[in-house]
Amino acid sequence: LLVRRNGPATALAHLTTAAAGISAPAIAVGLNGAFSATVPLIALAGRNVTLRGTIDETAGLVTGSIPELNLTFTAVRAEPASPEAAQTGLYSGGVIGGATAASALVGPDGRAFMLLLNGPAVDSAAATLSTEGRLTTGTHGKAAVDVGFSSSGMRGTWRPANGTAATLAGVTEALAGRQRLVNLSVRGATAPEAPMITGFAIGGTAAKQVLIRVAGPALARAPFNLAGALNDPSIQLYRVNTVIGQNNDWGSPAAGADAKKN
Repeated sequence: LLVRRNGPATALAHLTTAAAGISAPAIAVGLNGAFSATVPLIALAGRNVTLRGTIDETAGLVTGSIPELNLTFTAVRAEPASPEAAQTGLYSGGVIGGATAASALVGPDGRAFMLLLNGPAVDSAAATLSTEGRLTTGTHGKAAVDVGFSSSGMRGTWRPANGTAATLAGVTEALAGRQRLVNLSVRGATAPEAPMITGFAIGGTAAKQVLIRVAGPALARAPFNLAGALNDPSIQLYRVNTVIGQNNDWGSPAAGADAKKN
């Protein structure tokens, strides 16, 4: 649990007994130290749960519960080492070229906790950073992480129990707050009975507006001038196995200017 001096708290948790996880970036804390938030439970049977508790600043103690899971928790404040760990803070990133997202919290005493999420699959690692600022340990799921932390970000390797090593990288909270993904393009081949399939994940608990666009004839024109472009593309949007949206030819959206077929 990261409690900011003038802002919301962030909770990262691997609930091993429930095969679930919690990643809650913005939990409001009252002036009396109490907090209660509805947060998504990351699990095969995902749902919302209540994370509530109280922070005793004088005693440096946090107590709380997740009523829906009959779980309680306690934590003590991490006191700064001497000198305080330079890597102290919250980091976010993921496995490059993979679907695993990673969030890491480094305390002022040098202890670190990393939460790894891949869809409903949850894993975690916890250890004290080395004198070089590295988290080198095994995860609960028997993967291995070797990640270095600096004032600007984290970078290292992640090796799943039954796979090859991949690069894991991320940035500090200060940098992540200034970064935005504006556009992402994917190009691939398609054929009868062989549609092009791509996927994406949007994190957080708040709704976000996105534009998903499939281009066909436009690719054959300047400046792309690609041969074999699809003449009449269509798109279907799935959540797991359920179609939640589809379109064949641009029309007039309910909001915004008319979008033309391309």
